Amino acid sequence: MKMVSRIGILSLMICGMFSPTSYAGTLADDYSTVVQRRYDLEAQRKGYEKQLGTLAARKKSLTLLFFQCVSQKNKDFWETKLAESNASNDELSANRLELIDLRNHLDQTRKGLEEKRLEIEKKHTAKGPGTPYETEFREYMQALETEYFTLLETDLFEGYKTYLSKIEAHIGFLKESVGTCMKRKIK
Repeated sequence: MKMVSRIGILSLMICGMFSPTSYAGTLADDYSTVVQRRYDLEAQRKGYEKQLGTLAARKKSLTLLFFQCVSQKNKDFWETKLAESNASNDELSANRLELIDLRNHLDQTRKGLEEKRLEIEKKHTAKGPGTPYETEFREYMQALETEYFTLLETDLFEGYKTYLSKIEAHIGFLKESVGTCMKRKIK
């Protein structure tokens, strides 16, 4: 009985009825939907990366001001601020490295899935409805959804949001510290 239910579930997954994204049209229509979704997600990824680049540049210039100001004025007063800044920078660096690893993993996953698509295209000459080609191609689309799209949305984009929040908080800390530093008199 358990074997029958497993086979039934597997059949539903292969057919796309039990998947996060169900496809109901022709293969060409469904693939067009997948391609559009990929473009949309990759555009969103580029948007996050652009935001990160902008904030990283702002952080870099504020960090330079922070250290210039701090190095010229009452170092004892700034010891705590320097330690806080260093701890925040260390955390941001660790988060950035995690994001780089995740991006690299996703890029390799996408590359592997693209190679799988090309193999499917080369392997089959009969490509009509109900053929093994269609079945394998739909499996490829499902793998793209579960192994790439889902990880983009749940892991990478959430990682970007967290990192953006942390870098914005660090920029706020730097702005406040530089403002305080500029107001203090040299002792």
